[in-house]
Amino acid sequence: MKPLQLVQKAALLGLVVLLFAFPISSCKKKNRIPFDPAFATYISAYTTGSISVASNIRIRLTDAFAGDVNTKDPVQEKLLTFSPKIDGDLFWIDNQTLEFRPKEKLPRGEVYEAILRLDKITKVPNEMEKFRFDFVVMQQHVEVSIDNIRPYNNDSLRWMQLSGKLTTLDVCDVNGLPNVITATESGTPLAVNWSSDKDPHIHYFTVDSIARRDKDEKVLLKWNAQPLESKQTGEFEQEIPSLSNFKVMRYTIVQQPEQYIQLLFSDPLQANQSLTGIIDIPSAYNERFAIESNEVRIYPSYRLSGNHTLRVNAGVKNIAGYSSNNDESFDLVFEEMKPEVKIDDQQRVILPSTDGLVFPFQAVNLSAVDVKVMRIFESNVPQFLQVNDLGGTSQMRRVGRTIKRTTVNLNEKGDTDLAVWNTFYLNLDEVIKTEPGAVYRVELSFRKAYSLFHCEGHDENTQELRELSADNNTDSDDDIPQYYGDYEYYDDYYYDDYYYEDYDYRQRENPCHQSYYSSRQAVGKNILASDIGLVAKLGTDNSMFFAASDIKTTKPLKEVELEVLNYQQQIIASIKTDGNGFAKLDKLDGVPFLLVAKQGKQRGYLKVDGGHALNLSTFDIGGEQSQKGLKGMLYGERGVWRPGDTLFLSFILEDEKKALPEVHPVSFELMNSRGQVVHKMVRSKSE
Repeated sequence: MKPLQLVQKAALLGLVVLLFAFPISSCKKKNRIPFDPAFATYISAYTTGSISVASNIRIRLTDAFAGDVNTKDPVQEKLLTFSPKIDGDLFWIDNQTLEFRPKEKLPRGEVYEAILRLDKITKVPNEMEKFRFDFVVMQQHVEVSIDNIRPYNNDSLRWMQLSGKLTTLDVCDVNGLPNVITATESGTPLAVNWSSDKDPHIHYFTVDSIARRDKDEKVLLKWNAQPLESKQTGEFEQEIPSLSNFKVMRYTIVQQPEQYIQLLFSDPLQANQSLTGIIDIPSAYNERFAIESNEVRIYPSYRLSGNHTLRVNAGVKNIAGYSSNNDESFDLVFEEMKPEVKIDDQQRVILPSTDGLVFPFQAVNLSAVDVKVMRIFESNVPQFLQVNDLGGTSQMRRVGRTIKRTTVNLNEKGDTDLAVWNTFYLNLDEVIKTEPGAVYRVELSFRKAYSLFHCEGHDENTQELRELSADNNTDSDDDIPQYYGDYEYYDDYYYDDYYYEDYDYRQRENPCHQSYYSSRQAVGKNILASDIGLVAKLGTDNSMFFAASDIKTTKPLKEVELEVLNYQQQIIASIKTDGNGFAKLDKLDGVPFLLVAKQGKQRGYLKVDGGHALNLSTFDIGGEQSQKGLKGMLYGERGVWRPGDTLFLSFILEDEKKALPEVHPVSFELMNSRGQVVHKMVRSKSE
């Protein structure tokens, strides 16, 4: 049985695409400085490829610097030089990482060569005294898209607004945005308002106060991206129908994640009207409709491809009940789906054994995918969790190693429609079970050779699938990818074998061009094979409570060894669970960071630092906090007494830690409604 087996199940799915930064071309073509694998002994990561104008340049050493490190002040010794020269300062981030911080933004398109004096940092052979590397500053590219044209509100048809999005490849100066787009309506200037997304590359604009008059008008948008350091220009013209002209203004085909046609009408529509038979695609059937304001979404019952006709017949009603009088027809072209591979971002990291350790993913228009499996060794998991959650990817080279690379055919039986989204499952049993307690990262990528997208004028791809046998698996510290399209990520920088002139930003969405495949980085997920479920609670007195259960059956797990580690990976406490799966430590000697559970070959990990506690903001957690572990309650046989009645009261004390002696006195005071003490007594009996 092969280490990676594939099971396939067809499904139409819409999932979130994982986006990564990608290199772009420079107008200055230079051959790359190749990476010498011998330097991997001393250099674990460095900045290379295409970088932002605002980027810092980093170099991470494989081993810690033996000398003193000052992280506050610049390094005085001349360790790093650039050609052309860059004005800035070099800092130690930690005892393994150097960061050069330019004083000004780097000029776009400039190619830099850097030299690190490695001999001034550590003892190296003579031929390795200088470590050379290079990078290029990316050119800025801008895209403008129109999202919607709608009325201000459903009560008035006179005023409309147009909204859109401006996307930049690199960060930009937002102060330049107001000078990029101008809008006019029949020659009259219109206001353009801007807002920015959390993503610094996305900016939204709105064109306000578009008037509908007694005759049709036109809105003209023009953009010039020079204020954003780009040479791109363009324009967009939109007809604005008159108040008496109720019609379709614009239509758009949306392919992902779900296929539908968007129609934008000049008037807001009646939300409860039936559009069946009025809006129709004759070559399809059972379409679904959704109405919101002036927008209609048409969902086909199955994914369409090729050429189709959309008919909008008279009878569509606007918000005032007025029906359209004219029939309209639109020619639709549904393109093939672009090659893509996805994984569910919500997919679990911890997989119990009942799942058979399968890794699901989705793919479309691909005949194969490349699979890479990296193992984070069990002994290195605490170090990995210092800078990651279980699903993280930072500093992978320090703690893990690639143990498997292979290419998987997605249609071995030949009966799968690969032109639609399908769900596939990788069987990882043969890989994962080799070291219980280890964390595995599975990454998927694809190449142009695997694409099934039809390209006019291109020969059919006859390249055979490449499959690496077990003998080809790399298992050494020199595990640097040497084939196109495979990247090892180390934080925000990576090794690659990319050449600047190979990539064309304008072709990045064209599946018939190599740049489409260059801009798609590997998608992946971390997996821990474990049946142990863990809960930990830290008390205000530094005590800690634990519960361990079987993820498969939810039954408690007894005799589970629990180790509490601090941030420095030192064990500060250890204990075993009882028959109920519980354990309790009265007092921890230090600040806990990580809980490690062991039972046979099973392992479980739970970060218990404060930043990973459950959010209790939506729960009522009010109550009284016990002082020094003591809790008390006063109990009476009833709640109301009349004058002259006798009060029979009991005081109940909970003292789990035996902080008080049995004969410790209890003082009782009875007050009247004025707050005056009318009776006082002291009792020292424990019962």
